[in-house]
Amino acid sequence: EVEEEPTTGDVVGYLSANSVDYALSVLSCTNNYLPALLNARWTVSECVDALKPGRVALILHSPSFKDAAQQIAAKLSIKCKPIPDFAQQRFASRPLSSTGSQSKRDRSHSASVVVSRKDAFIVFTSGTTSSSKGVVLSHEALYSQCGAKLFGLCGYSEQTRLLATTVPFFHVGGLSSLLAVWLAGG
Repeated sequence: EVEEEPTTGDVVGYLSANSVDYALSVLSCTNNYLPALLNARWTVSECVDALKPGRVALILHSPSFKDAAQQIAAKLSIKCKPIPDFAQQRFASRPLSSTGSQSKRDRSHSASVVVSRKDAFIVFTSGTTSSSKGVVLSHEALYSQCGAKLFGLCGYSEQTRLLATTVPFFHVGGLSSLLAVWLAGG
């Protein structure tokens, strides 16, 4: 039997390759739910094992992961739904401008932001010494990681227009790169 819709605080699993829709969906999810970013290279069994310990209410997936997500959802007796394609709908008719829609003054506030210690995401360890384990990252921890990329070697800024990465967003390195560019106003 399938459980009801997720409620505030529930864990929502994500199974997807990198995409704008995936990134926007995960970011919007953090307002009410705790996203668990599944390794897209895992088998269905590995995903189920990783999700067993927590209260997962829903699996969101990209089209190429529909079958795997349905199998995971069936084994966990939860629902699965496609990741919304709102990014494609929103940006299809709006070309990126060279200045963006936000003023420089609005973007410059990032140095004075008060960052929550509240849980932000669940990412999973690689499982090299045993099975993968979910690790909860706080907003503060991610902000620190992003800061290292903003002011360190990567040097992301509002001039950054494209993030070309082979690191998947379910990995803390990929997620923090995505968030650092966004935080910089890029």
